[in-house]
Amino acid sequence: MFKAIDMLQIDNGMKEDLGKFLSEHINDTNCLDILNLTQYIKDETLMRLAYEHATKNFENVWESSGLLELDMNTFVRYLKDDVLNVTKEENVFHSIARWILHHPSERKRHAAELFECVRFCFIDPKVLVDEINKHKFMDEFPCLRNHVMAALHHQITPCYQHEEHYYKCSPRNCNIYPCIVNPVNDQKMWVHEVSDTYAEPLNIKTVVLPHQSSSRKPVCLIGNMMYLFDGVKLYNCKLGEMKRNVWIECESRPNRNGNDTKLKEYTLTLCGDFLYLIGGRNSSGVSSVIDFYNHEVDTWQAPPDVAQALIHPVYNHCSLALESNIYIIGGSQPGHRIGSRFLQIYDTIQGKITLGPDAPHPLAVHAAVCCKKEIFTFSQNKMIMKYNPAVEQWTLILTLGSTIYKPVPFVKGSKIMLLGGRNMPTRECTQTVSEYDTVSRSFREYTLLSSAVCISGAVAVVKNKYLKWL
Repeated sequence: MFKAIDMLQIDNGMKEDLGKFLSEHINDTNCLDILNLTQYIKDETLMRLAYEHATKNFENVWESSGLLELDMNTFVRYLKDDVLNVTKEENVFHSIARWILHHPSERKRHAAELFECVRFCFIDPKVLVDEINKHKFMDEFPCLRNHVMAALHHQITPCYQHEEHYYKCSPRNCNIYPCIVNPVNDQKMWVHEVSDTYAEPLNIKTVVLPHQSSSRKPVCLIGNMMYLFDGVKLYNCKLGEMKRNVWIECESRPNRNGNDTKLKEYTLTLCGDFLYLIGGRNSSGVSSVIDFYNHEVDTWQAPPDVAQALIHPVYNHCSLALESNIYIIGGSQPGHRIGSRFLQIYDTIQGKITLGPDAPHPLAVHAAVCCKKEIFTFSQNKMIMKYNPAVEQWTLILTLGSTIYKPVPFVKGSKIMLLGGRNMPTRECTQTVSEYDTVSRSFREYTLLSSAVCISGAVAVVKNKYLKWL
Protein backbone atom coordinates (compact mmCIF):
# COMPACT_ATOMS: atom_id res chain seq x y z
CA MET A 1 0.00 0.00 0.00
CA PHE A 2 2.80 2.40 0.91
CA LYS A 3 4.47 1.89 -2.49
CA ALA A 4 1.15 2.40 -4.31
CA ILE A 5 0.39 5.63 -2.45
CA ASP A 6 3.84 6.96 -3.22
CA MET A 7 3.75 5.86 -6.87
CA LEU A 8 0.29 7.38 -7.46
CA GLN A 9 1.29 10.50 -5.49
CA ILE A 10 -1.88 10.37 -3.42
CA ASP A 11 -1.77 13.43 -1.16
CA ASN A 12 -4.50 12.90 1.43
CA GLY A 13 -2.37 12.37 4.53
CA MET A 14 -2.44 8.58 4.22
CA LYS A 15 1.30 8.36 3.44
CA GLU A 16 2.18 10.35 6.56
CA ASP A 17 -0.16 8.21 8.68
CA LEU A 18 1.35 4.99 7.36
CA GLY A 19 4.85 6.35 7.92
CA LYS A 20 4.00 7.26 11.50
CA PHE A 21 2.45 3.83 12.09
CA LEU A 22 5.54 2.03 10.78
CA SER A 23 7.92 4.26 12.76
CA GLU A 24 6.06 3.33 15.95
CA HIS A 25 6.27 -0.39 15.18
CA ILE A 26 9.91 -0.84 14.14
CA ASN A 27 11.41 -3.96 15.68
CA ASP A 28 14.28 -6.42 15.19
CA THR A 29 12.31 -8.49 12.69
CA ASN A 30 11.08 -5.74 10.39
CA CYS A 31 13.62 -2.88 10.66
CA LEU A 32 15.59 -3.94 7.57
CA ASP A 33 12.40 -4.60 5.63
CA ILE A 34 11.32 -1.06 6.43
CA LEU A 35 14.78 0.23 5.50
CA ASN A 36 14.42 -1.52 2.13
CA LEU A 37 10.98 0.04 1.69
CA THR A 38 12.30 3.56 2.25
CA GLN A 39 14.60 3.14 -0.75
CA TYR A 40 11.45 3.38 -2.88
CA ILE A 41 9.26 5.83 -0.98
CA LYS A 42 12.00 8.30 0.05
CA ASP A 43 10.76 8.84 3.60
CA GLU A 44 13.90 10.26 5.27
CA THR A 45 12.54 10.13 8.84
CA LEU A 46 11.40 6.54 8.54
CA MET A 47 14.71 5.60 6.89
CA ARG A 48 16.69 7.15 9.75
CA LEU A 49 14.63 5.43 12.46
CA ALA A 50 14.85 2.02 10.77
CA TYR A 51 18.60 2.37 10.22
CA GLU A 52 19.23 3.47 13.80
CA HIS A 53 17.30 0.47 15.13
CA ALA A 54 19.25 -1.87 12.84
CA THR A 55 22.63 -0.50 13.95
CA LYS A 56 21.76 -0.57 17.66
CA ASN A 57 20.45 -4.15 17.51
CA PHE A 58 22.77 -5.85 15.02
CA GLU A 59 23.06 -9.09 16.97
CA ASN A 60 19.26 -9.54 16.85
CA VAL A 61 18.91 -8.28 13.29
CA TRP A 62 21.60 -9.92 11.16
CA GLU A 63 19.71 -13.22 10.81
CA SER A 64 16.48 -11.53 9.69
CA SER A 65 15.12 -11.98 6.17
CA GLY A 66 15.31 -8.24 5.53
CA LEU A 67 19.12 -8.37 5.53
CA LEU A 68 19.06 -10.63 2.46
CA GLU A 69 17.20 -7.99 0.43
CA LEU A 70 19.50 -5.04 1.15
CA ASP A 71 21.14 -3.55 -1.92
CA MET A 72 24.93 -3.64 -2.08
CA ASN A 73 25.53 0.04 -1.22
CA THR A 74 23.21 -0.02 1.79
CA PHE A 75 24.68 -3.32 3.00
CA VAL A 76 28.26 -1.98 2.84
CA ARG A 77 27.28 1.25 4.60
CA TYR A 78 25.55 -0.78 7.33
CA LEU A 79 28.42 -3.17 8.02
CA LYS A 80 31.14 -0.51 7.83
CA ASP A 81 29.42 1.87 10.21
CA ASP A 82 31.40 2.58 13.37
CA VAL A 83 28.12 2.85 15.32
CA LEU A 84 27.17 -0.76 14.50
CA ASN A 85 26.60 -2.35 17.91
CA VAL A 86 28.48 -5.64 17.55
CA THR A 87 28.95 -8.19 20.31
CA LYS A 88 30.69 -10.78 18.13
CA GLU A 89 32.52 -9.40 15.10
CA GLU A 90 32.40 -12.82 13.43
CA ASN A 91 28.67 -12.29 12.97
CA VAL A 92 29.50 -9.48 10.53
CA PHE A 93 31.30 -12.11 8.45
CA HIS A 94 28.39 -14.56 8.79
CA SER A 95 25.91 -11.89 7.70
CA ILE A 96 28.02 -11.38 4.55
CA ALA A 97 27.99 -15.13 3.88
CA ARG A 98 24.18 -15.18 4.22
CA TRP A 99 23.77 -12.21 1.89
CA ILE A 100 26.09 -13.63 -0.80
CA LEU A 101 24.59 -17.13 -0.71
CA HIS A 102 21.07 -15.73 -1.13
CA HIS A 103 21.96 -14.85 -4.75
CA PRO A 104 25.46 -16.30 -5.27
CA SER A 105 25.62 -15.87 -9.03
CA GLU A 106 25.00 -12.13 -8.71
CA ARG A 107 26.71 -11.38 -5.41
CA LYS A 108 29.97 -13.29 -5.28
CA ARG A 109 31.65 -10.54 -7.31
CA HIS A 110 31.16 -8.24 -4.30
CA ALA A 111 32.91 -10.57 -1.82
CA ALA A 112 36.26 -8.75 -1.71
CA GLU A 113 34.63 -5.39 -1.00
CA LEU A 114 32.34 -6.88 1.64
CA PHE A 115 35.17 -8.62 3.51
CA GLU A 116 36.73 -5.17 3.96
CA CYS A 117 33.77 -4.36 6.23
CA VAL A 118 34.82 -6.97 8.81
CA ARG A 119 37.19 -5.95 11.63
CA PHE A 120 38.85 -9.38 11.58
CA CYS A 121 41.42 -8.54 14.26
CA PHE A 122 38.54 -8.12 16.74
CA ILE A 123 37.55 -11.78 16.34
CA ASP A 124 38.62 -14.48 18.79
CA PRO A 125 41.70 -16.17 17.25
CA LYS A 126 40.11 -19.56 17.97
CA VAL A 127 37.09 -18.53 15.86
CA LEU A 128 39.41 -17.27 13.10
CA VAL A 129 41.23 -20.61 12.97
CA ASP A 130 38.48 -23.13 13.74
CA GLU A 131 35.49 -21.44 12.13
CA ILE A 132 36.24 -18.84 9.48
CA ASN A 133 39.41 -20.57 8.29
CA LYS A 134 37.32 -23.68 7.56
CA HIS A 135 34.51 -21.84 5.80
CA LYS A 136 33.92 -22.85 2.18
CA PHE A 137 34.64 -19.28 1.10
CA MET A 138 38.31 -19.70 2.07
CA ASP A 139 39.12 -21.71 -1.06
CA GLU A 140 36.92 -19.62 -3.31
CA PHE A 141 38.17 -16.18 -2.21
CA PRO A 142 41.94 -15.92 -1.56
CA CYS A 143 41.43 -12.42 -0.13
CA LEU A 144 39.56 -13.97 2.81
CA ARG A 145 42.58 -16.08 3.72
CA ASN A 146 44.71 -12.94 3.56
CA HIS A 147 42.35 -11.18 5.98
CA VAL A 148 42.47 -14.06 8.46
CA MET A 149 46.25 -14.35 8.40
CA ALA A 150 46.66 -10.57 8.72
CA ALA A 151 44.29 -10.51 11.70
CA LEU A 152 46.20 -13.23 13.53
CA HIS A 153 49.40 -11.26 12.90
CA HIS A 154 47.83 -8.01 14.11
CA GLN A 155 46.66 -9.60 17.34
CA ILE A 156 50.21 -10.30 18.47
CA THR A 157 51.96 -7.27 16.94
CA PRO A 158 51.88 -3.79 18.50
CA CYS A 159 49.49 -1.76 16.39
CA TYR A 160 51.93 1.10 15.97
CA GLN A 161 54.34 -1.30 14.24
CA HIS A 162 52.18 -2.10 11.24
CA GLU A 163 50.90 0.34 8.65
CA GLU A 164 47.31 -0.91 8.49
CA HIS A 165 46.55 0.02 12.10
CA TYR A 166 44.40 3.02 11.26
CA TYR A 167 41.61 0.93 9.74
CA LYS A 168 42.25 -2.73 10.41
CA CYS A 169 42.49 -2.18 14.16
CA SER A 170 40.00 0.65 14.36
CA PRO A 171 37.37 -0.25 16.94
CA ARG A 172 33.66 0.26 16.54
CA ASN A 173 32.08 2.70 18.97
CA CYS A 174 30.71 -0.12 21.11
CA ASN A 175 34.25 -1.32 21.79
CA ILE A 176 35.77 1.87 23.19
CA TYR A 177 35.31 3.99 26.29
CA PRO A 178 37.13 7.00 27.80
CA CYS A 179 39.26 6.52 30.90
CA ILE A 180 39.76 9.88 32.60
CA VAL A 181 42.44 10.73 35.16
CA ASN A 182 42.17 13.03 38.18
CA PRO A 183 38.87 14.85 37.53
CA VAL A 184 38.61 17.83 39.89
CA ASN A 185 35.72 20.20 40.61
CA ASP A 186 35.64 23.96 41.24
CA GLN A 187 36.48 23.37 44.91
CA LYS A 188 39.63 21.51 43.77
CA MET A 189 38.28 18.28 45.21
CA TRP A 190 38.73 14.93 43.49
CA VAL A 191 35.63 13.45 41.87
CA HIS A 192 36.04 9.68 42.16
CA GLU A 193 33.18 8.66 39.85
CA VAL A 194 32.12 10.52 36.71
CA SER A 195 29.32 9.29 34.46
CA ASP A 196 27.06 10.89 31.87
CA THR A 197 23.33 11.25 31.48
CA TYR A 198 22.85 10.10 27.88
CA ALA A 199 20.55 7.16 27.15
CA GLU A 200 23.52 5.45 25.49
CA PRO A 201 26.26 6.39 27.96
CA LEU A 202 29.93 6.84 27.11
CA ASN A 203 30.77 4.35 29.91
CA ILE A 204 33.38 6.65 31.40
CA LYS A 205 35.92 5.08 33.73
CA THR A 206 37.52 7.29 36.38
CA VAL A 207 40.99 7.02 37.90
CA VAL A 208 42.14 9.20 40.79
CA LEU A 209 45.78 9.20 41.82
CA PRO A 210 46.08 10.38 45.43
CA HIS A 211 49.77 11.31 45.10
CA GLN A 212 49.22 13.61 42.11
CA SER A 213 48.32 17.30 41.99
CA SER A 214 45.28 18.73 40.20
CA SER A 215 47.38 20.18 37.36
CA ARG A 216 47.02 18.69 33.90
CA LYS A 217 48.90 15.39 33.39
CA PRO A 218 49.03 13.84 29.93
CA VAL A 219 48.75 10.06 29.87
CA CYS A 220 49.46 7.34 27.29
CA LEU A 221 48.11 3.83 26.93
CA ILE A 222 50.26 0.98 25.61
CA GLY A 223 48.32 -2.25 25.49
CA ASN A 224 46.73 -2.54 28.94
CA MET A 225 49.37 -0.33 30.59
CA MET A 226 48.78 3.37 31.28
CA TYR A 227 51.77 5.71 31.60
CA LEU A 228 51.65 9.07 33.37
CA PHE A 229 54.38 11.68 33.84
CA ASP A 230 53.81 14.03 36.80
CA GLY A 231 56.47 16.60 35.89
CA VAL A 232 59.25 14.80 37.74
CA LYS A 233 58.68 11.04 37.48
CA LEU A 234 57.06 8.58 35.11
CA TYR A 235 54.63 5.97 36.47
CA ASN A 236 52.76 3.04 34.95
CA CYS A 237 49.78 0.98 36.00
CA LYS A 238 47.77 -1.87 34.48
CA LEU A 239 44.18 -0.92 33.68
CA GLY A 240 42.71 -3.56 35.98
CA GLU A 241 44.76 -2.32 38.94
CA MET A 242 44.01 1.40 38.71
CA LYS A 243 41.27 1.43 41.32
CA ARG A 244 43.77 -0.03 43.78
CA ASN A 245 46.33 2.59 42.72
CA VAL A 246 49.02 0.03 41.97
CA TRP A 247 51.26 2.56 40.23
CA ILE A 248 54.89 1.65 39.63
CA GLU A 249 57.64 4.24 39.35
CA CYS A 250 59.65 3.90 36.13
CA GLU A 251 63.31 4.76 35.62
CA SER A 252 64.08 8.38 36.43
CA ARG A 253 64.33 10.83 33.57
CA PRO A 254 67.85 12.18 32.93
CA ASN A 255 68.53 15.58 34.48
CA ARG A 256 69.67 17.54 31.44
CA ASN A 257 69.74 21.10 32.76
CA GLY A 258 71.28 20.57 36.18
CA ASN A 259 68.19 20.99 38.32
CA ASP A 260 65.25 18.87 39.35
CA THR A 261 62.52 21.50 39.17
CA LYS A 262 59.13 20.25 38.12
CA LEU A 263 58.22 20.38 34.46
CA LYS A 264 54.84 21.87 33.51
CA GLU A 265 52.71 22.21 30.38
CA TYR A 266 54.59 19.46 28.49
CA THR A 267 53.25 16.62 26.34
CA LEU A 268 53.71 12.84 26.50
CA THR A 269 53.14 11.03 23.21
CA LEU A 270 53.48 7.41 22.08
CA CYS A 271 54.90 6.76 18.60
CA GLY A 272 56.62 3.54 17.61
CA ASP A 273 58.82 2.08 20.31
CA PHE A 274 59.10 5.25 22.38
CA LEU A 275 57.18 7.63 24.59
CA TYR A 276 58.22 11.18 23.69
CA LEU A 277 58.28 13.82 26.43
CA ILE A 278 58.22 17.11 24.55
CA GLY A 279 58.72 20.71 25.60
CA GLY A 280 57.16 22.33 28.67
CA ARG A 281 58.55 24.84 31.14
CA ASN A 282 60.10 24.96 34.58
CA SER A 283 61.99 27.45 36.74
CA SER A 284 64.80 27.50 34.16
CA GLY A 285 62.51 28.62 31.36
CA VAL A 286 60.79 27.09 28.36
CA SER A 287 62.14 23.75 27.23
CA SER A 288 63.04 22.66 23.71
CA VAL A 289 64.01 19.16 24.86
CA ILE A 290 62.64 15.94 23.40
CA ASP A 291 63.19 13.05 25.81
CA PHE A 292 62.81 9.41 24.70
CA TYR A 293 61.48 6.62 26.95
CA ASN A 294 61.69 3.03 25.74
CA HIS A 295 58.80 1.31 27.49
CA GLU A 296 59.98 -2.18 26.56
CA VAL A 297 63.23 -1.91 28.57
CA ASP A 298 62.25 0.90 31.00
CA THR A 299 65.02 3.24 29.86
CA TRP A 300 65.24 6.94 29.04
CA GLN A 301 67.60 6.88 26.10
CA ALA A 302 67.41 8.36 22.61
CA PRO A 303 68.43 6.31 19.57
CA PRO A 304 71.76 7.37 18.05
CA ASP A 305 71.92 10.27 15.61
CA VAL A 306 68.41 11.63 16.10
CA ALA A 307 67.23 15.15 16.82
CA GLN A 308 66.56 15.69 20.52
CA ALA A 309 65.36 19.29 20.47
CA LEU A 310 62.51 21.32 19.04
CA ILE A 311 63.13 24.06 16.49
CA HIS A 312 61.03 26.38 18.67
CA PRO A 313 60.80 25.78 22.45
CA VAL A 314 57.13 25.69 23.49
CA TYR A 315 54.77 24.92 26.36
CA ASN A 316 50.97 24.62 26.46
CA HIS A 317 51.22 22.93 23.07
CA CYS A 318 49.68 19.70 21.74
CA SER A 319 51.58 16.69 20.38
CA LEU A 320 49.88 14.00 18.31
CA ALA A 321 51.24 10.87 16.64
CA LEU A 322 49.95 9.99 13.19
CA GLU A 323 51.63 7.02 11.54
CA SER A 324 55.39 7.61 12.01
CA ASN A 325 55.25 11.38 12.61
CA ILE A 326 54.63 13.46 15.73
CA TYR A 327 52.91 16.79 15.11
CA ILE A 328 53.78 19.45 17.73
CA ILE A 329 51.05 22.05 17.33
CA GLY A 330 51.19 25.65 18.51
CA GLY A 331 52.06 26.42 22.10
CA SER A 332 53.41 29.44 23.96
CA GLN A 333 57.01 30.61 23.56
CA PRO A 334 59.45 32.36 25.91
CA GLY A 335 58.34 35.92 26.56
CA HIS A 336 55.02 35.51 24.77
CA ARG A 337 51.69 34.86 26.51
CA ILE A 338 49.71 34.28 23.34
CA GLY A 339 50.04 31.07 21.38
CA SER A 340 52.15 30.44 18.32
CA ARG A 341 51.17 29.28 14.87
CA PHE A 342 54.08 26.84 14.51
CA LEU A 343 53.61 23.27 13.35
CA GLN A 344 56.74 21.26 14.16
CA ILE A 345 56.85 17.78 12.65
CA TYR A 346 59.11 15.11 14.14
CA ASP A 347 59.81 12.17 11.82
CA THR A 348 60.44 9.28 14.21
CA ILE A 349 61.91 7.06 11.48
CA GLN A 350 64.43 9.58 10.15
CA GLY A 351 64.95 11.19 13.54
CA LYS A 352 64.56 14.67 12.05
CA ILE A 353 62.37 17.64 12.89
CA THR A 354 61.02 20.10 10.33
CA LEU A 355 58.48 22.92 10.16
CA GLY A 356 55.12 22.43 8.49
CA PRO A 357 52.80 25.21 7.34
CA ASP A 358 51.75 27.72 10.00
CA ALA A 359 48.27 27.37 11.48
CA PRO A 360 45.77 30.06 10.37
CA HIS A 361 45.53 31.36 13.96
CA PRO A 362 47.67 31.16 17.12
CA LEU A 363 47.17 28.10 19.31
CA ALA A 364 47.93 27.53 23.00
CA VAL A 365 46.17 25.66 25.81
CA HIS A 366 44.07 24.10 23.07
CA ALA A 367 42.76 20.58 22.52
CA ALA A 368 43.76 18.46 19.54
CA VAL A 369 42.99 14.95 18.33
CA CYS A 370 43.51 12.70 15.29
CA CYS A 371 40.39 11.51 13.48
CA LYS A 372 40.39 9.66 10.15
CA LYS A 373 44.05 10.57 9.46
CA GLU A 374 43.41 14.28 9.98
CA ILE A 375 44.20 16.53 12.94
CA PHE A 376 41.49 18.67 14.53
CA THR A 377 42.22 21.51 16.97
CA PHE A 378 39.77 23.21 19.33
CA SER A 379 41.04 26.57 20.59
CA GLN A 380 40.10 29.04 23.29
CA ASN A 381 39.35 31.66 20.66
CA LYS A 382 36.26 29.71 19.58
CA MET A 383 37.77 28.10 16.49
CA ILE A 384 37.98 24.59 15.08
CA MET A 385 40.83 24.06 12.63
CA LYS A 386 41.83 20.98 10.66
CA TYR A 387 45.24 19.94 9.35
CA ASN A 388 45.49 17.35 6.58
CA PRO A 389 49.02 15.86 6.56
CA ALA A 390 48.50 14.24 3.13
CA VAL A 391 48.21 17.63 1.42
CA GLU A 392 50.00 19.68 4.13
CA GLN A 393 47.10 22.07 4.45
CA TRP A 394 45.24 23.83 7.25
CA THR A 395 41.52 24.60 7.04
CA LEU A 396 39.50 26.89 9.31
CA ILE A 397 36.29 24.92 9.74
CA LEU A 398 34.05 26.57 12.27
CA THR A 399 33.80 29.49 14.66
CA LEU A 400 31.93 28.52 17.81
CA GLY A 401 29.49 30.65 19.78
CA SER A 402 31.17 29.63 23.02
CA THR A 403 34.30 27.79 24.02
CA ILE A 404 35.74 25.58 26.72
CA TYR A 405 39.19 25.89 28.28
CA LYS A 406 41.22 22.65 28.39
CA PRO A 407 38.59 20.08 27.36
CA VAL A 408 39.63 16.45 26.78
CA PRO A 409 38.89 15.18 23.24
CA PHE A 410 37.71 11.62 22.65
CA VAL A 411 37.04 10.10 19.20
CA LYS A 412 34.10 7.82 18.42
CA GLY A 413 33.93 7.03 14.72
CA SER A 414 33.58 10.30 12.83
CA LYS A 415 32.52 12.19 15.98
CA ILE A 416 34.81 14.01 18.41
CA MET A 417 33.57 14.38 21.99
CA LEU A 418 34.93 17.15 24.22
CA LEU A 419 34.76 16.22 27.92
CA GLY A 420 35.17 18.48 30.92
CA GLY A 421 37.20 21.67 31.04
CA ARG A 422 36.29 25.21 32.06
CA ASN A 423 33.72 27.55 30.57
CA MET A 424 35.10 30.82 29.28
CA PRO A 425 35.31 33.50 30.57
CA THR A 426 34.08 32.40 34.03
CA ARG A 427 36.67 29.59 34.32
CA GLU A 428 34.08 27.43 36.07
CA CYS A 429 34.23 23.68 35.48
CA THR A 430 31.68 22.37 33.01
CA GLN A 431 29.33 19.38 32.92
CA THR A 432 28.83 19.65 29.20
CA VAL A 433 30.06 17.00 26.78
CA SER A 434 30.09 18.56 23.31
CA GLU A 435 30.10 16.63 20.05
CA TYR A 436 31.70 17.71 16.80
CA ASP A 437 30.66 15.76 13.70
CA THR A 438 33.60 15.76 11.27
CA VAL A 439 31.35 14.77 8.35
CA SER A 440 28.55 17.33 8.70
CA ARG A 441 30.89 19.87 10.41
CA SER A 442 28.22 20.47 13.04
CA PHE A 443 28.72 21.13 16.75
CA ARG A 444 26.20 20.34 19.47
CA GLU A 445 25.76 19.50 23.13
CA TYR A 446 25.85 15.69 23.37
CA THR A 447 25.27 14.93 27.03
CA LEU A 448 26.03 16.14 30.56
CA LEU A 449 28.54 14.74 33.03
CA SER A 450 27.33 13.79 36.49
CA SER A 451 29.69 16.46 37.90
CA ALA A 452 31.25 19.65 36.57
CA VAL A 453 34.95 18.81 36.31
CA CYS A 454 38.31 19.59 34.79
CA ILE A 455 40.20 16.47 33.71
CA SER A 456 43.94 15.95 34.10
CA GLY A 457 44.31 13.46 31.23
CA ALA A 458 42.44 10.76 29.37
CA VAL A 459 42.91 7.77 27.08
CA ALA A 460 40.57 5.80 24.84
CA VAL A 461 40.43 2.20 26.06
CA VAL A 462 39.54 -0.61 23.66
CA LYS A 463 37.48 -3.51 24.96
CA ASN A 464 39.22 -6.32 23.11
CA LYS A 465 41.16 -9.04 24.88
CA TYR A 466 42.32 -10.52 21.58
CA LEU A 467 43.98 -7.45 20.15
CA LYS A 468 46.45 -7.23 22.98
CA TRP A 469 48.41 -4.19 21.90
CA LEU A 470 45.70 -1.70 20.90
